[in-house]
Amino acid sequence: LLLSVICTYSVNCSSIIVANRKDIRKLDESAFNRNHYHKRLYDATILIDQLEDAVAIDFDYEQNLLFWTDRGLEAIKSLNLTDRHIFDVANTSIESPESLACDWITKKLYWLDPEINNLVVSNYDGSQRNVLVWKNMDNPRTLVLVPSEGFMFWSDWGNNPKIEKISMDGNETTRKIVISKNIHWPNALAVDHKSKRLYFADAKFGYIASCDFDGENLKEIVSNVSNIFALTMNNNMLYWTEMPNDVHNNRIYRNGLYYFDMDTGLVSTPNLNKESRLSPLGITVFSSSRQPKSLNPCDQNNGGCSHLCLLSSASPSHYSCACSTGIILKSDGHTCHSSAQKFLLLARRFDIRIISLDTADYTPVVLPIRNIKNTITLDYDPVEGKVYWTDDELLTIKWATLDGSHQETIISTEIKHTDGLAIDWVARNIYWTDLAIDRIEVARLDGSARKVLINENMDQPRAIAVHPFEGLMFWTDWGQTPKIERAALDGSSRMAIINSSLIWPNGLAIDFELSRIFWCDAKQKTIDSARFDGSERRTIVSFEHSHMFGFSMIDEWIYWTDWTLRTIERVHKMTGQNHSLIVENLPDLMGLKAVGKQFDDTNDCIAPQNGNCSHFCFNRPHRKYVCACSDGFELNEDGRTCSKSDSYFFVLRHNDTTKISLKTKNKILLPIFDMHLASSFDVDIDGNHIYWTDNKDRIIYRSSMNISKSEILVQTGLGSSLNLAFDWISKNLYWVDVEFRRIEVAKSNGSFRRVLFYDRSRQPNLLVVDPIDSHLFWIDSSSNGRIVSSFLDGNKRKNIVDSVGRATGLTIDFYAKRLYWISFDKIMSSYYNGTGRSAINLDFPAAINPISLAIDKNFVY
Repeated sequence: LLLSVICTYSVNCSSIIVANRKDIRKLDESAFNRNHYHKRLYDATILIDQLEDAVAIDFDYEQNLLFWTDRGLEAIKSLNLTDRHIFDVANTSIESPESLACDWITKKLYWLDPEINNLVVSNYDGSQRNVLVWKNMDNPRTLVLVPSEGFMFWSDWGNNPKIEKISMDGNETTRKIVISKNIHWPNALAVDHKSKRLYFADAKFGYIASCDFDGENLKEIVSNVSNIFALTMNNNMLYWTEMPNDVHNNRIYRNGLYYFDMDTGLVSTPNLNKESRLSPLGITVFSSSRQPKSLNPCDQNNGGCSHLCLLSSASPSHYSCACSTGIILKSDGHTCHSSAQKFLLLARRFDIRIISLDTADYTPVVLPIRNIKNTITLDYDPVEGKVYWTDDELLTIKWATLDGSHQETIISTEIKHTDGLAIDWVARNIYWTDLAIDRIEVARLDGSARKVLINENMDQPRAIAVHPFEGLMFWTDWGQTPKIERAALDGSSRMAIINSSLIWPNGLAIDFELSRIFWCDAKQKTIDSARFDGSERRTIVSFEHSHMFGFSMIDEWIYWTDWTLRTIERVHKMTGQNHSLIVENLPDLMGLKAVGKQFDDTNDCIAPQNGNCSHFCFNRPHRKYVCACSDGFELNEDGRTCSKSDSYFFVLRHNDTTKISLKTKNKILLPIFDMHLASSFDVDIDGNHIYWTDNKDRIIYRSSMNISKSEILVQTGLGSSLNLAFDWISKNLYWVDVEFRRIEVAKSNGSFRRVLFYDRSRQPNLLVVDPIDSHLFWIDSSSNGRIVSSFLDGNKRKNIVDSVGRATGLTIDFYAKRLYWISFDKIMSSYYNGTGRSAINLDFPAAINPISLAIDKNFVY
């Protein structure tokens, strides 16, 4: 960055400053004096460079500050010309800042954004932003202030071009159109504070004119100008910039800078060095005479205002108090509420925004939250004032305070595509759906406990909502049979309440007062409602050309986001009438949460008692709460405390695996959805992995037990029938390849594969491993069948049990050091050396055909 002090503080010192897109430059005002025209060539000195697209500029002479807008960065920045410090004034909730103006009396900055169609004010540092004007704006272009009178002017390029005037506090009663005739592209405005006249230029009709502050006494000043972009003045001189063209109405284009001497009536161009190639847009005269002193009613104690003190042409005191966007004043007219009382929280993929419902401008303000990549859905905790959201790229669930001062990740493992999120603010639990692994989970709000609630018969669950007082949760399902289901908050008492006339049930909300659910269907383009049991269903409203996604309710209103129209809209919840747009032309709209009324009702799960439950307290219908534990823990006999689980079954079927607690018999279907023809498996408890073989694809897979993504370990040189065994100490994986009559081993990731045993005359079948005793055992089905043992490297093989026939289900009792296997209608066992054989007779009907065994303490399963 190349910086330069502009001039001394002499009141006669003035310079012309231009925004030159990629830089900002200073020109001595003498370069615009015809008396020096042929005597000297002037340079356009670079004040600051490496800009993206600098457009508009203004200054505060007293504080030696320079402000500019950068359309490329979608930002407003400032340079302190004394210490050369550059800082951001605004870089969020701003899209195309075309114009800005300094109130040098109260030290406020005003700007226009034609993309958002609003007029905004803030302090010089960007704090306490407030949207002053937003109604009936259609491509506003440029802005000037008259602080001594307490009003401002702006031009509008829309379908009805005009120049308007309003009090600097945005008081709508003072709004007035001052010029509406003979203008088309009113690009530029300037004020002569001495004569109290407004100067304006029209780029289409090619003239500069002036009028008094009421739009009367119109006078054309300059004609035959072309593509004028910005205008400023000082004393009897007008200065302006023009957009580049080769020739301008028979005048040679010279760097886009022109001036008009009102004493001589001549239009000229400055005398610049040829190297000073300019493409100027914004222009101003840096001079104390441009910012005359006047009364500052905000000087003492900020006018008594807690936040913004704004000059006003409407107030007898010449000022009024205002708050940050979305926050309203209290009844004293001076003090602001601490925050919005009712608002929307919007997930917009790359940011989260808050939209106050207290004020009518509905301005989306970006929350200062870091590291957001792809936000899908969100919810709000009214107790601690935190927003929670899911990020589909980072695969996380996070929370942050609304001011961004605190932020934390609570879930960062074993989630894939979380489209639904709901907070039980009473019990301090958070629920979410995951449509990639088809389940509903719950965790404590701090992430300290986590539990899979529902994972069976799910097919793309999406939206979810909870009712802490009734002990109910509701969710939508997008699958082959779209439906809306409900269950108690612990996942029990599950039932489908809506299972017809649904296609894409995207959004879901609960009306706590009417005891009804409301939902939107993006395919049928309808909003419907029903009672909690699915009865009394009715359609509230339908819309063509919409794609509703985020969905929420507050008071009598339903709010939703629309992907197709890029809008946030609302209707009355009972009549479907009073349809209105809250936000327009905003892309990447995702989840939506309406926040307002705080409920006084509670239940036995309220914090910090948490129902005296050590992990989860779940309220259920009729206020019959239950305690529950995180996955991996079991509820003790007291029904409240939890202890670490130590015994599970893992049961394999061809296309899924189920984990069953030996203590409670609770079943959890592991979310592994690329199983197709699994035939053999083993588990790594410490590593939380499951290994399995697919005999159709002839592949050995590995997957986490908690998430669906599977990893291919071995996929070459395998036969059609495999059996696995895992060494949990050395982390080695063994398998029998029945087709190729061999036993192999590899590291747990599939590397360092080697053959331990191969004999064409033998037929190895089932395999088990005891890494503590360093032995392998397998069934050899050749001849009359035998059980063979060896060391873990395949050496020291010996037959330990003969004549086992076509034995199956080989397993180990590690404590007793015994082998168990199934032989016809008996379960047989022996010690590792083949001695101490015994049998358990199975008096099963002929239809029962046991094929697999597991041992736990004194029981065989």
